[in-house]
Amino acid sequence: MAPVSFNWICGNLLEYMGSYFRYSCYPGCYDGDSQWIFNINMAFFGIGLFSFDSIRRLIGLRWTCILSVIVHNATYFLSAAWSLHKSILLTCLLMGALMGLTAGLAMNTGFMYINTWGSRNSPVYLVTATVVAPLLSIVENQIITQVVNAENLKPNAHEGPRVFFSQPEVLSRVPTAILVLAAMTFVLQTVGCLLVSTPEPVKTTVLVKPKEKKTASPTPQPKTPIQSGASAINLKAKKAAVSFKKLIQCQREEEKYILCNDRDCADNKLRYIESNEEAEDICINNELNYKTIPEDTHIKTFQDNRQSDETSKQSPTKDITLDILQEESPDTGVVEAGQIQYSPSQAIKTTKFWSLWLYGFSIGLGMLLMDSYYKQFGLKYIYNDQHLTILGSTIPAVVSSCRILFSVLVQRQLLFVRCSLILSLTLNCITSAFWFFAARLNEEVYMLLVLVMAFSYSFLYFVIANGALQEFGKDNFANNYSMIYSGLPITSFLSAFFLTSLLNAVGWFWLFMTSSFVSFVALLFTICSMVISCGVKE
Repeated sequence: MAPVSFNWICGNLLEYMGSYFRYSCYPGCYDGDSQWIFNINMAFFGIGLFSFDSIRRLIGLRWTCILSVIVHNATYFLSAAWSLHKSILLTCLLMGALMGLTAGLAMNTGFMYINTWGSRNSPVYLVTATVVAPLLSIVENQIITQVVNAENLKPNAHEGPRVFFSQPEVLSRVPTAILVLAAMTFVLQTVGCLLVSTPEPVKTTVLVKPKEKKTASPTPQPKTPIQSGASAINLKAKKAAVSFKKLIQCQREEEKYILCNDRDCADNKLRYIESNEEAEDICINNELNYKTIPEDTHIKTFQDNRQSDETSKQSPTKDITLDILQEESPDTGVVEAGQIQYSPSQAIKTTKFWSLWLYGFSIGLGMLLMDSYYKQFGLKYIYNDQHLTILGSTIPAVVSSCRILFSVLVQRQLLFVRCSLILSLTLNCITSAFWFFAARLNEEVYMLLVLVMAFSYSFLYFVIANGALQEFGKDNFANNYSMIYSGLPITSFLSAFFLTSLLNAVGWFWLFMTSSFVSFVALLFTICSMVISCGVKE
């Protein structure tokens, strides 16, 4: 997860990189817009998420992890040592495209290991894992400013709506700061790869009813009506269970029973266990939750009748309990049991998919503006670089705290995807509309508004990851998650072409209002789709 921290330090780093390109290596390296670096990075981050499954199937999960580490860190060091002095476009290729692509691979690799290690609590672990990058960026932001502008110098060059640093003592330290960041990321990723291991399979628990001692030449006993009726009931129950995706298969023979709770069905495939005494085959897919059949069901009744019928034999018996799949509310942090597993082609036809996609698109635009411009816009009215760096470090701290809180609320089933989505869009719509006025008041108001924006963005991975998990199932989670997340890279690609031009044409106010308007459209679509869905159910 360490490479993902680049998204949280871009706002601080790009202010110095933009000044470096403009005043240190100009005109030789000034062949583009430094803002493209962040846009392309976010765009290829989404491509990395989407291509992860194909790469994993080709070379395996562990080699995917190793490949992402090698390419990401090689491009990081190469950017600081070479492309930064040569060209903005080369830097966009390395720090933007390649680093973004490998960061996406690294994130999905982490998600896959989480799903493998702790499938039953994966929603909680997914939320917790996304805290790593914001926490790391708190340290990285402080390092950047202390290396580049320890004297807290003010930007002294104004060009249109933007301000720049032109002091040589500031610009000469920019490559050094990037080298330090590259070294930190390399160490953390290397340690992570060394610590990762494949989970051991969980042992199967088998309970077998003791068999009776056979007498010499026993007379075969015909099946009683109760036994025949029970067999018919079991057959009917089996068909119903399969139709509802409750993958339980039960077969019974005369006096031999076996119960298997297979805790190692990690990829929704049935496993069969055969006893040496020609006992029944039972497999329970244990990737979901379990509960015991109530005593008033037909299976318990059959057991009682059978025990009373064989009391004269005085044979020891054990109660047999069959676990069935537990169904939970589809809007909680618990995966709904027995849910339909959607393929990407099926998921894309649902309104829930487009609601999540529009959410990612609109929040992605808001995050792009906040991460890119919270410092550039703030320096126009707040002449305190270190104060804005503290703000940049506080943003991921707020996001991390919120995500930790979300993991606790998810575990207690107190946080819901739909409510979080609506709250996030509402806050982003309001704060983006008032962003332009906050910096004109004072530092405290500006900090408060930006932190509220950060709070609204902290729902992003919870909503998309758990929304994909709950609505479309685990079987195609990586592909469905990547398709929903594609709204962010599309936002990044489009904004690379119009953000700077829009800023120069209409100024900061209308730039921020663009994010507010897009969030309003996404919010309106979500509410309308929910109302229509409720009307159809009624």
